[in-house]
Amino acid sequence: LMIVLLLTMPIIAITLNAQQKEVRSPDGKIVVTFTRGENRKIAVEFNDRSAIVINDPAMIIQGKKAGSGSFSAKTRNVNQVQQPLIREKRTLVNDHFNEIALSFKDRTGLVIRAYDDGFAYRFVTCFNDDTIVVNNETAVLNFSPGDSLFLPIITCRNEKDVDCFHTSF
Repeated sequence: LMIVLLLTMPIIAITLNAQQKEVRSPDGKIVVTFTRGENRKIAVEFNDRSAIVINDPAMIIQGKKAGSGSFSAKTRNVNQVQQPLIREKRTLVNDHFNEIALSFKDRTGLVIRAYDDGFAYRFVTCFNDDTIVVNNETAVLNFSPGDSLFLPIITCRNEKDVDCFHTSF
């Protein structure tokens, strides 16, 4: 019995490791971990302290949750300077981040970027159709006790055919 347990331990460790992918900011202070499975989540740590956990980040496309099944992962590092065509605050913008791009079997993906001053994630699709229906996007944000959140609340206009999320700012 002892031999069987010892032999199965490495397999369990490999399986658990394959369920998680991690990306760090260029300075290493921010760590973003994606865990897939039934309890999919994105956990972010700053200076070894939990900053936020996003439970069930998902995009519902045509009634199905995107990003199910097996996936592959690619990482990249970007360190470039961009010159915006419309210079509002700066003439040069330093674009420095580490990225992990997860591609799922259902032709959807999740891209997570870790910057020195924050992180971002977005869903991507690779469908042949020129039109898809995104029914919903979900995310449950969990902060550590005692943390603060500053959130700009947008008041939508009540005009016909006006999308309140397309604004001039």
